[in-house]
Amino acid sequence: MTYVWQALVANFAVVALVTSIWSQMLGWLYDQSPMRRRAALGLLVGLGAAATIAMSVEVSPGVFFDLRSGLLTLGAFFGGPVVALIATVIAVAYRAFEGGAGVVVGTANLVAAALIGLGVRRLSATSGPNIRCILLLGVAMVALIWASIMLLPAEAQARALAGFALPTSVMSFLATITMGLTVLHAGVIARERSILHAALEQSPDFQYIKDTSSVFVAANRAVARHNGFNEPGELVGKSDFDLYPPERAQQLFEQEQVILQTGQASNDIEEVVKDAQGVEHNYRTSKAPLRDHENRIIGLAGVTVETTMFKQLEHELVESRDMLATALAEMSDGLAMFDANGFMLFCNDQYRDAFPLTAHLRRPGVHIRQILQAVVDTGEQVQLPVSGEKAWVDYTSNQLKQANVEEIELFNGRHLQLRNRPAPDGRSLVLVSDATELKVAERALIAANASLETLASVDDLTGLFNRRVFDETLARELSRSVRANSHLSLLMVDVDRFKAYNDTYGHQSGDRCLKTVASSIKSSMRRFSDMASRYGGEEFAIILPETDEDGAYFMGDALRKAIRDEAIPHSASEKGVVTVSVGLAHYGPNSNSRAAAELIGRADEALYSAKAAGRDRVMGWTQVSPLH
Repeated sequence: MTYVWQALVANFAVVALVTSIWSQMLGWLYDQSPMRRRAALGLLVGLGAAATIAMSVEVSPGVFFDLRSGLLTLGAFFGGPVVALIATVIAVAYRAFEGGAGVVVGTANLVAAALIGLGVRRLSATSGPNIRCILLLGVAMVALIWASIMLLPAEAQARALAGFALPTSVMSFLATITMGLTVLHAGVIARERSILHAALEQSPDFQYIKDTSSVFVAANRAVARHNGFNEPGELVGKSDFDLYPPERAQQLFEQEQVILQTGQASNDIEEVVKDAQGVEHNYRTSKAPLRDHENRIIGLAGVTVETTMFKQLEHELVESRDMLATALAEMSDGLAMFDANGFMLFCNDQYRDAFPLTAHLRRPGVHIRQILQAVVDTGEQVQLPVSGEKAWVDYTSNQLKQANVEEIELFNGRHLQLRNRPAPDGRSLVLVSDATELKVAERALIAANASLETLASVDDLTGLFNRRVFDETLARELSRSVRANSHLSLLMVDVDRFKAYNDTYGHQSGDRCLKTVASSIKSSMRRFSDMASRYGGEEFAIILPETDEDGAYFMGDALRKAIRDEAIPHSASEKGVVTVSVGLAHYGPNSNSRAAAELIGRADEALYSAKAAGRDRVMGWTQVSPLH
C-alpha cells in the first residue's frame, strides 16, 4: 500500500512539474500565434501524460494506474480541441507502446478524459473558466477512474478495488484541482500582464520605469523612438546621462532623487524643451515612487505627455476670447444672445445700459418672459397695451424665433431699434441701436411735410389722411417692403349699418359718429410709420409697415373694442351701439409679388367676410381654392 502512495506521489510531482512549466510558459504563449500556442501546449500536456504513464503503478500484468486523466482533461479544457487532439495522440501512442491487457481500457480512459475537458469547456463558453468548472473536472476524473475499473477484467478489477481505487481517486482529484487552480490563476496574471504590456507599448505618451539609481528598467516604444532607439529594450540599463546633455541629465536626476528620498509624487510638471533644430516643445510630466510589499521604495514610474499642440490651441483660444471681448466692449450697439428656449446666454454692457429700469435682470440665465414682464411692471417701455399685458409678453417673446426689426420708445424719451436674427440651431441674436436722434429728425421731417401738405392731404371731416395720400403711401410702403423683404399689413375698417344710422339720426349725427371713429383710430396709432386714412364714406384704411399678421390683428381688435366701448347709441343696429367690422390683409417677407390693388382687394374680401359673419369683428384674408 505504501508503494502505491509513493508511486502516485511521484505521478503528482510530474503533474506539478507540468503545471509549473505551463504557468511559466503562459506569458510567452500569449505572444505567439494561435497555432504555435496550441501546438506547444498540446505537446507539453501530451508529454506530461506520457511521463505519468511511465511512472504508473501496475495493478496486474498490463494494467496501470496513474494521474494521466487530469492532465489531458485540463489540457482540453484550457486549450481547446487542437490541444486535446495533440495531447491525446501522444498519450495514446505511448500507452499503446507500453502494451498489456489494459491497453483498450487505458486508451478509452485517455479519450474520455479529453472529451470531458472539451465538454466542460463548452458549458463554460459564456462565463469562461472558473473555480466551479475546476471542481467539476476533479469530480469527473474520480468518476472516470471508477468507470475504468469497472471495465477491467475480473481479477484486475478486484485488485484495483482492493488497493488502488481509493489512493488513485484521491490523488487524481487533488492533482486535477491543484493543477486547474494554478493554471487558472496563472492565466489571469498572464492576461493582466499582457494587457498592461500592450497598454504600455501602444500608448502615445512617454511611459517608463526607473530603479533607485534613475536607470531605465522598462519603457514603451514612444520613449524609445523619441530617444533614437528602435526597440524599448535598448533603453534598459541606460540613464538620462546617456541620452541628454549633462546639464539636462543632472536636472532630471536631482528631481527624481528627491521623489525617491521623500516618497512624494511629482504631478503635472510643465517644461519647455528645445529639440535639436531649436524648436520648442511643451511637456507635462508626472512621476511617482514605486514600493514593494514591505513599503520600501524600489524605483519610480513616470508619464510624460507632449502638450505643444494643446498650448497652441489654448493660446489661440485666449486670443480669440480677448478679441471678442474687445469687440463686444467697443461696439456702439447692444448685443444679446438667447438660446432656443428663450434663456439669455450672454450680453454686453451696452445692451444692459440701453434698458435702465430692467438692466439688473438682463443677465445670463434669465428667461425673456421674465425680462418682458419686468418691462410691463416698471413701465420702461411706453405705448404698451393698457390691458392684455400677458398677450403682449407672449407675442413679443415668440418674436425671438423670427427675423424682424422693431422700434420702441422708452419712458425717458429714448427710441431704440431692436433687430432679431434667429440662428439655424434655435438661438437668437438681438442687436439694440439707439435711434433717438434718427427719430427726432424723422419727427421734424414729418412735421414739416405735414404742415405743407395738411390742406391737400387731410380729410376735412375726420382729420385723417385722404384717399390720395393713402394711395401714395401704400405704393411707397409696398416698394419699401419689397426692398427690405419685410412685413406689410393693411386694415380696412367699415362702420356697421351706417346708412341706417344716417336715416335714423340724421347726417349731422352721422358726421359726429365718423369723427368719433376717426378719433379712436388716431388714438390707436402707435408708431409714426403707421398711417390711417378715410378711404371713402364710412370706410377707413390703416397701413401698418413692418407689422406681421398677428400684430395687425392685435391692433385691429383693440380698435374694434375701443369704438364699441364709446357706446354710441344705434337703435337701427342689432348690436344696439355703433360698431365696426375690420378686414385684414398682409404680405409676409417671403411674398413673391406685391401689388396695391391685390392687397386692397384682399382686405375688402376679409371685410366682407367679417360683415357676413355677424359684424363687430376682425377677420383676415384667407385664400379660397377654386372649385373644379
